[in-house]
Amino acid sequence: MNASHPGWAPPRSETRSPHMVSPFMAQGTATLPAEPRAGWLGEAAAAVTAVSPLAVTPRPLVHRSARTRPVYGVCVHTTGSGPAITGRKTGKEPITVALDYYFGPEGLGPHYVIGYDGTIYAVCDEGRVAWHAGWQPIGGKARWASWTAPAWWSSVWRPWNAATPADLLPPGASDPNQVYIGVELLADQTGWGFTEEQYDSLARLVLDVAWRHGITIPAAPSPRLLGHEDTNPIGRETKGVGGWDPGAHRTDPKFSWARLWSRMQALHGGSGGQAGPPAGGGAISSFEALLRSLFGAAGTLGSVLGVTEAAAAFAGGERNSDRLTDLIFHARHPERGGRPIARGETQCANEWLWIRDNVVRPALGRAAASAS
Repeated sequence: MNASHPGWAPPRSETRSPHMVSPFMAQGTATLPAEPRAGWLGEAAAAVTAVSPLAVTPRPLVHRSARTRPVYGVCVHTTGSGPAITGRKTGKEPITVALDYYFGPEGLGPHYVIGYDGTIYAVCDEGRVAWHAGWQPIGGKARWASWTAPAWWSSVWRPWNAATPADLLPPGASDPNQVYIGVELLADQTGWGFTEEQYDSLARLVLDVAWRHGITIPAAPSPRLLGHEDTNPIGRETKGVGGWDPGAHRTDPKFSWARLWSRMQALHGGSGGQAGPPAGGGAISSFEALLRSLFGAAGTLGSVLGVTEAAAAFAGGERNSDRLTDLIFHARHPERGGRPIARGETQCANEWLWIRDNVVRPALGRAAASAS
């Protein structure tokens, strides 16, 4: 494949393991702690959901080996031009082409794929090692011992005291797949062309992963949040131009870490500093944690889609339960485009009332009580 015209990623050979469906998706509910716990996945495994509640699971999750090291961060990819070009030729939707590939017999792919409209599709359980950024095809971790970094890579990672991609991994890790959650952004026929909806959903997904795994992300990019071109500049470089997966570090950038970071900061309720699990104290972080725990404890509605939006509004001073409920409801139903619930839409009305009475109002009450 010509790297200047990115398409599918090369295969990564790994050992398959018995299939395991996420307990969250299987049961339809999420069990989250009332307050986030810092630390590694291994220290709080019972409190971590295996699939983001922001995602949909269109098919049974693919087979992967169990994760033996804690989640360290998120690795962002472009699908390349393959799905869009194949879709044009076959008449299939590009997202369908991409999912057919990732759910196919090769078993190669990420944990999540984000479509043009911002829908997040789960492919692999987070408790499993997805095959999205492995080093085996280039000779493993030892390959970096004889590698000299190109200028575009060094300019990004020298401030992090990283001389090679091996320096980006936590101690003891030998391959990016062991420690990163992989996220593919569906690309257009150029191999990029990411939409605003994709940036929005990626920001929410990264923060959700950080919250559930106790990760603090100091910057974008950083060893906690980076691209495939950062972990494998050998296979993801266009000579003389820079990286192409997802295309941030090049003479003609195709992906913007600054754009993603600004969205993450807005959702997290801050203008600078670190993005990650909210601090244990404080009304704002407690409110977000309360919303999540109430969704999980009630068990009727498994998804916590819209929590970050409601928490951001709460951080801005919103205390009206109806308006906060609207934010959560419409985040859960983007297909409505913000349209009010009409007479006769009984199911939607019941869902809205359930969110207000079982989640939003109790969370507001507890947040007020803890602040007094």
